[in-house]
Amino acid sequence: MQSLGMEDEGIKKFASTDHWLEQFPPHYTSDLKRIGLKVDWRGSFITTDANHYYDLFVQWQFGKLYAAKKIDFGEKDGQSCMEHHRSTGESVGLQEYTLNHLQKHLFCLVYICDVCMH
Repeated sequence: MQSLGMEDEGIKKFASTDHWLEQFPPHYTSDLKRIGLKVDWRGSFITTDANHYYDLFVQWQFGKLYAAKKIDFGEKDGQSCMEHHRSTGESVGLQEYTLNHLQKHLFCLVYICDVCMH
């Protein structure tokens, strides 16, 4: 974040998960509106433990799946791609997408993992 020019005081705020939820949703909704995406935002909601009812549903669902032996929990998460455990931005680059019918260009930061693509 310092490499993006943020001050230390601003960076410290991101230690709180609530700050992430306050900071980014307004930005991504305005970005999506700016490129012409039409969305009914009335149905949007937070899918973290900040939304107590959704979090309880997810816990209940995982409990049901575990009881039915559809999933298992272990010491390791089974992540086969070590690149997903990086804390820096390697393998991240700018990707341009063209929305032909809108004649607009959308630029996204994307992560490409060669291991996961196979």
